[in-house]
Amino acid sequence: MVLSFPPFNSANLKPRFYSHQHEAEHKNKKNILSLSFFVFLFRSVFFLSFFLSFFLSFFLNYYSFLFLSYISFFFFLSSLFFLFKFFLYSNFYRISLFLSCSFFPILFLPAFFLFLPSFLPSFLPSFLPSFLPSFLPSFLPSFRFSVMHSSFLPF
Repeated sequence: MVLSFPPFNSANLKPRFYSHQHEAEHKNKKNILSLSFFVFLFRSVFFLSFFLSFFLSFFLNYYSFLFLSYISFFFFLSSLFFLFKFFLYSNFYRISLFLSCSFFPILFLPAFFLFLPSFLPSFLPSFLPSFLPSFLPSFLPSFRFSVMHSSFLPF
C-alpha cells in the first residue's frame, strides 16, 4: 500500500508565515494605539480636574482644593511616559495630531494665569452662590480652619 501526499511546495508556506507575522504586528500596533488613546483620556480628565480644583482654590481659598490640584497635576505628569509608546508605534500624522491635541492647551497657561484675576471677580460673586450646595459654606470653613492651624504647615 502506497500513501500519496499532495506535492510539497515550500513557496506555499512563506505567505502564510508572513501573513501571521504581519497580523501579529498589526494587532500589537492596534493595542498600543488604543492604550495611548486611553492614556490621552486619562490625562485629559486629570488635566481638567487640575484646572477645576485650581479655579476653586483660587477663589474660595480652600487648601483641600489646592491639594487636589497638586494630585491631579502629578497624575498628568506621570502619564506623559506613555507618549513614547505612541512615538514607537505610529506614523507622523498620528503623532502630530496627538501632540497638537494634548499639548495645545498648555500654550494658553500664561494667558490663563495673567487674565484670570482681571475678568473673573466681576461676575463670580453673583454666579458662585447659585450653584454651590447648601452644606458647603458650613462644612468647608471648618475644614479650612483645621488645615490652616495644623502643625505640618510652615505658616
